[in-house]
Amino acid sequence: MEKRSIPQDHSRRIDPYAISTGYLDGDSLLDIVVAHINDATISIYYGSENGTFQDVIIVNDRDASVTISYDYYNLSFNYSEAYPVENDVTAVSVADWNNDSYPDFVTTDYSDNTISLYINPKNGLFKNKKIFIQMLDHGV
Repeated sequence: MEKRSIPQDHSRRIDPYAISTGYLDGDSLLDIVVAHINDATISIYYGSENGTFQDVIIVNDRDASVTISYDYYNLSFNYSEAYPVENDVTAVSVADWNNDSYPDFVTTDYSDNTISLYINPKNGLFKNKKIFIQMLDHGV
C-alpha cells in the first residue's frame, strides 16, 4: 500500500471541527473533507497520485460564496477566487457536468430550494451560474 502524506499546516485554516475521508471524485485516491466551525465552511482536498492534494473548494455559508484555492503543485494555495452563491449553501460537488474535460461545480441552496450549476469556461474562472433545478415545497 502506498503511503501518502497529508499537509500538516494550512495557515489559512485555524478552526477545523470535523474531518472525513472518502472517494469523492470517483478515482481510487482518498480525498479529505474538513468542516470549519468559526466561519461555517467546508474544505475539500482532492488526493492525487503523487501524494499531494489538488485545488481546494470551500463553501462559505455565512457570506454566501464558494471559494476555490488553487494549489499550483506546491501546497501553498496562495491564489483564491470567491464566487457568489445563494444564501444557505449546504453542499458542493465537483465533476465534469458538460463532458468538455474541465471540472465544473454544482451547489445546493437550502433557503431557495435550488441546485445551481457553475460551468468552467475552460480557464478555471466560473463566472456564469445556471439555476439547474428549483425544488417545490410539498408541505411535508
